[in-house]
Amino acid sequence: MSDNISDLEADVRKWSWRYRIEPHYMFNKSDLEFKVDIDQVAISYKNPTFSNYRKSPLTDPKIVFTTNYNNGTNDPQEVAVRVQRTTSATARIKMKYGVTADNGIGIKLRAPPEVDSAFGGYLPIKTEETSDLCHSMTWKYNSKITAAPRKTTVAKFEVNEERLVCDFSTYQRLKGKATVTVIHKVSRRTLETITEDIKTILDELLPDADETTPPENIIHIRNDAVQWPCRGEIDFTYGLSQNEVVE
Repeated sequence: MSDNISDLEADVRKWSWRYRIEPHYMFNKSDLEFKVDIDQVAISYKNPTFSNYRKSPLTDPKIVFTTNYNNGTNDPQEVAVRVQRTTSATARIKMKYGVTADNGIGIKLRAPPEVDSAFGGYLPIKTEETSDLCHSMTWKYNSKITAAPRKTTVAKFEVNEERLVCDFSTYQRLKGKATVTVIHKVSRRTLETITEDIKTILDELLPDADETTPPENIIHIRNDAVQWPCRGEIDFTYGLSQNEVVE
């Protein structure tokens, strides 16, 4: 994991050893097992800002439907075409600075306006360093094709796609209580069960958080919550338009 991405469970584990266990027990840290439960810690996001847009159309359209019309008569034939197909809009979200958690806490980032409709407005992700998303897009086409006499007419239904890469910046808000159960590995005896606000834990563990430089890396620990800066990059691929090719 990147040095700029903090593991919340690891931070809680480090805090419990440094401030609650080591000062009061004679055990080595390797003698103990620390079970961290952060299910009661809610992680939410503020509306992100997007910047540094890099947009490029994909050169080859995606062919989603092909059919052959063989007209064996001497007269042109008009054929009705009704097509409905789906393609996938994908997004890869890479966190470059922030905090992650392994307990599957779900969050939603508002999608940039350019891809808002392709992803239903929001990007549901987990708090992990890289998240891959896939959203279905439905395409409908109704038309009439004239098949030439004594020829085979090929009709293709294509979707033009585009790639958009942009940076995002937001704050992760952490609020709630974490619980650590400390167990002696050999005897399996529980030494302590510690429950504490995540705000208090991080305040003790990161006493200089408000003095971090550069300013965009400052972690705000105040009131009853923690505001943790989160930055990263999102790589989108999505359908842009549809067209029909008749040969």
